[in-house]
Amino acid sequence: MKCNVTWLICAILVLTLSEVCILQAQEQTDGIQHLVVSKSELVFNNTERQSSYRPIGDKPFLWPSTDISWTMSKGHFIANANIRFDLYYDRDPDGFDAVNRLYMRNDESYIGFQNEWAQVLVGRKQHHWGVSGQNALFLSDNARTFDQVSMSFEFGNLGYDLVLGQLDDLSSDERFGQDTRNDSGAKSRFVSLKRFTWQPSENLTLSYKEAILYSGTNATWSPRYMVPTSLYVFLADNAPRNDQINLLFGGSIQWISGNWMVYSELMVDDIIFNRKERGITETGTGAWLGHVAWSGDQTHAQWHSEVVGYQAYNTDQAEGRYLYLGRGLGTQFNDYVFTEVRGQKGLGVNRANQIETMQIGASLGLLWQGEQTINQPFTSAYPDGSRFERVLTGNVERTVRAAIQFGIETQSKSAVELDIGYNWVQNLGHQSGVSSRRWAGSITIRQGLSFSSNSTQP
Repeated sequence: MKCNVTWLICAILVLTLSEVCILQAQEQTDGIQHLVVSKSELVFNNTERQSSYRPIGDKPFLWPSTDISWTMSKGHFIANANIRFDLYYDRDPDGFDAVNRLYMRNDESYIGFQNEWAQVLVGRKQHHWGVSGQNALFLSDNARTFDQVSMSFEFGNLGYDLVLGQLDDLSSDERFGQDTRNDSGAKSRFVSLKRFTWQPSENLTLSYKEAILYSGTNATWSPRYMVPTSLYVFLADNAPRNDQINLLFGGSIQWISGNWMVYSELMVDDIIFNRKERGITETGTGAWLGHVAWSGDQTHAQWHSEVVGYQAYNTDQAEGRYLYLGRGLGTQFNDYVFTEVRGQKGLGVNRANQIETMQIGASLGLLWQGEQTINQPFTSAYPDGSRFERVLTGNVERTVRAAIQFGIETQSKSAVELDIGYNWVQNLGHQSGVSSRRWAGSITIRQGLSFSSNSTQP
């Protein structure tokens, strides 16, 4: 009954917003530009989790979602209203339930100011500081959108981005996902991220990135984490020390020339000095990813690789874990090595049959996963006192996956995507000698609609 009501409300909203936009297009007297976009998606998979490399079941699942956005702008001012229905919000095996009423939440709702060199927004907005469709180490689209103030500036070949956001609280008994409204000992958590970008040539882009997660029972929005000219690497441990902090820093390099694109990103989570003198087993940790792609008119080939350290994104204070509602602000997992090669070929299409594009592809990937997770008590040694490996701790689960992909898109903004593959797994569940072989994949159906109007009055 709940699902039927949800679908009915979604349909009514789509029709209502479409009608509003059409009326605005007819009036054209308020000087405001309007754009209404509706996107629906239906995913059928047998993995439960949305990653075919990390299935946690083999039963078929159906994941519907609908996203409706209404963007309004006048001059330099912009506002975006958004609601998203997504069953995965409620059943996410890695994150906490992000919805209560009708499986819906405001994902991309904000107001702000923008011109040719600056943008300042307040609200919720998704950011992804990396290659589209891949993981990113500092800020990715893996996490749910959170309440924030975001800024972006461009001065010639220099750029600056900042996101200051409020995360979920940690309860007084050190647990996430709890109702902390009446918990006087709960710790508030905030994150601030910076990115300085320099483009010395049209082919090369260099970025320095920092993130600081600060928390405490009295933590609040702080201007010290919004100053563009300060560096968190020096600000973190200097007085006044009013909050617990977790600092990440690093950078990326991107080179584009002709058909080639090369991207590399490094994140340093911790650097440990004088470990032996201090009598500790903890070692420095961090993460790296690399991406190389070649694209032609109808052909695309790429290699992607990630290495994430054994306790990256974790810290000895639970409130410092790099998570929001149980989902990683960067990657969802740590203590793993992943690499994949993928190729894609466009097929000839007959546009008279309303088919815009058709593609076929294949991929081969390896995922090695150690025993550590982000949301666990921080530890750096085995029970016998020997220190952990910097990556791939304990009994490593090893997955090899070969897959094929097929996609078709029509001129009416409909699309169907198929990804089906076979997984070979050793040490399943980190149990020595346990192996598994299985098919894992998904079928995705998408439909998009958009309506716009441009008023003639200033």
